Amino acid sequence: MRTAMNADEKKQIQKARIIHYFIEAAVKIIDEEGIEGVSIRKVADIAGYNSATLYNYFDDLPHLLFYASLTYMEAYIDDLPNYIKYIKNAEEMYLMVWDVYLDHAFLKPSIYRMLFFSDLKRDRETYVREYYALYPYDIKKFPPGLRRMIEHTYIFDRTEILLQDCIEEGFVKESAAQSIIDITVSVLESALRRVEKGEISTGRGKEKCREYVHMIYHQLKQM
Repeated sequence: MRTAMNADEKKQIQKARIIHYFIEAAVKIIDEEGIEGVSIRKVADIAGYNSATLYNYFDDLPHLLFYASLTYMEAYIDDLPNYIKYIKNAEEMYLMVWDVYLDHAFLKPSIYRMLFFSDLKRDRETYVREYYALYPYDIKKFPPGLRRMIEHTYIFDRTEILLQDCIEEGFVKESAAQSIIDITVSVLESALRRVEKGEISTGRGKEKCREYVHMIYHQLKQM
């Protein structure tokens, strides 16, 4: 029994190592050419494996891109404690978390669109669980509500979790929550797309989106 456990552990370590090689290769290409420059062949070549081996570990290219994109989100997660330590209530938390998110999202709009709005072969949360099983991330430093939010990559769920605390503290009427979520997420997706296509600048996209996030919240919270 002990030998089998050791064998399983070794297999898991080897799996994590190979997946990491592929993720590193994808990140290298993203940094140099953008997310649109990533292909299975390029990643496999840089990682030192063939394309068939890559498909032993990833369902398809979007799966690989999703994992690679998760590495960029760690900068946002690591940044949160610097901004939330003096937060006094759920309303301040909601708006501050959005502000920090937008700061990072508009630095890398293609990455954040991949993370939160792309079509994936399997459920997003399944991919997240599998990723953090291989590469654990310590989220104990965050308050419970924020921990729940970080564990989700559905932007609707993340927003709902933050708003639930606002509802419980009396800042938001329960009947207003879904409208706040739907409109806010639509504005975010549209702004990221426009920046990605070069229709508006990164700075303007971020500031307009921030303005709308705050306006939507304050105008709808008691409806």
